[in-house]
Amino acid sequence: MTTRNKCVVWLLIAFVIGVAVGTTVLHFLQTDTPIHQTSLNRLQPSNEVIEEFTQILNHCEPDQPFSNEIAFEDWLSKHLDDHSDYAIETRPSTEFGIPDILVDNTLAIELKINPDKSKQDACVGQCIGYAQRWYTMLVLLDTPRRAIERLDTLLNRPGLEKIPIFELSSGAH
Repeated sequence: MTTRNKCVVWLLIAFVIGVAVGTTVLHFLQTDTPIHQTSLNRLQPSNEVIEEFTQILNHCEPDQPFSNEIAFEDWLSKHLDDHSDYAIETRPSTEFGIPDILVDNTLAIELKINPDKSKQDACVGQCIGYAQRWYTMLVLLDTPRRAIERLDTLLNRPGLEKIPIFELSSGAH
């Protein structure tokens, strides 16, 4: 057997061993948690998490006006924490951006207060980034119907059409 043939055989053996070890490690790292991946990088919360946060947001009624988005984020984060048993993070820095609220590392919630056109465009970009990794929801506060319809149209694109939009009103409107 020539040296070249020996190298090919050793490379083939190394490849087969690598595949076997990789498969074993992947199998070992998989858990029985209800969180599962829907694509290579996207984590999908369980249906129970989605339903619970949909219900919380559908019944959410802010009892005060908010001077800025950070104040609203802090209020909503506390509200969600008070009404659920899931881990709630506010503005966690991740490789996929900084979602306003991250629930159980599987559900990103983006918040906007009456966004103008440029903030609506930025919001869509943020949702695109978050939707690559997490199930994503959009919560709009004190936003006119026309802006909500525009955002809904922009988010009605392949891969984004499942991002629900929640409309909330503060005590100021």
